[in-house]
Amino acid sequence: MKHPIATMAFVFGAGFIVAGAMSSARADDDPPHRKPGMWQQAMTMGGGQTMTMQMCIDEATEKQFSAMGRNRAGCSQEFHKVPGGYSFKGTCDGKTATGTAIGDFDKAIKVEVDSEGAHMVSNLTYLGPCPADRKPGDIVMPGGQVMNMKDMPK
Repeated sequence: MKHPIATMAFVFGAGFIVAGAMSSARADDDPPHRKPGMWQQAMTMGGGQTMTMQMCIDEATEKQFSAMGRNRAGCSQEFHKVPGGYSFKGTCDGKTATGTAIGDFDKAIKVEVDSEGAHMVSNLTYLGPCPADRKPGDIVMPGGQVMNMKDMPK
């Protein structure tokens, strides 16, 4: 079984695939990037279990972690513009996730993901600039534990 934090990184990747402000230089089917700062993600998994986390990002961490499997061999993803957002399909390590991300992409996004028979809903909210005690890649887990995505197993 994968490390639980690595699994959360996958979930964050799926949840944040299309979050953030989109550059006008991008094609319609390219995923936008999140606005740098602190983002909160409240995920509801099957069975109604909810987990809320926060993550501090900058341009570099967004490029590295924004799209599921973007920097990994054997992974692929597709994005398509739909009214109010994007639909997506990604495959990595033999697992496929499909879903939508709908919202204003600057402040709030609702992401729905279906993967391997499981359904997840994530509500992402921009909280503002990262606090002084957080660095890009920091994830504040439930209970206050802080992990940095750059230090997680791949």
